[in-house]
Amino acid sequence: FPVTITSDVSGKILEIPVKKGQKVSAGDILVKLDESEINYQLQQAEIKLGIEKDVLEQLTKNDKLDLEIAFYNTEIQYNEARNSYNQIKELYEAGAASRNDLNLSKNRMDQLYNTYVLAKKNLESAENASQITIQKKQLELSQLSVNKLLQEKNKYAIKSPTDAIVTGKQIG
Repeated sequence: FPVTITSDVSGKILEIPVKKGQKVSAGDILVKLDESEINYQLQQAEIKLGIEKDVLEQLTKNDKLDLEIAFYNTEIQYNEARNSYNQIKELYEAGAASRNDLNLSKNRMDQLYNTYVLAKKNLESAENASQITIQKKQLELSQLSVNKLLQEKNKYAIKSPTDAIVTGKQIG
């Protein structure tokens, strides 16, 4: 019984690698269509995907680097304030520093501790930054475009749906 094969896409036929009377198996290519336009679109989508990946990497790197620097700077400042407080505390206990000096030093240490904790929290939650989230979505969209074009490209090689014998070729 004859089987009519049609294509989901239209395009210029480049090759019909089968002949009348030839035995074909399911999946054998019957007609090859010109893929130049879909290849161009796919190349564009892959380049865009690469750019989106680079932008995300740069955003993550820059954002994280800035947060790491802020964290380490506040850690240094907090440690210095803590050491200073401990020294002033010893001086106060020895009677060589005033209660006011001790309180000022303690307040500074507490403020820098709060800044340190905030910087640490910001560093830990760097992945939640809005620009990074938006860029991740852009990256997903670009990946979807590439995947769709790859699926579409498969339609440019028309394949036999079953084992059969080619009885004729009618193009039109």
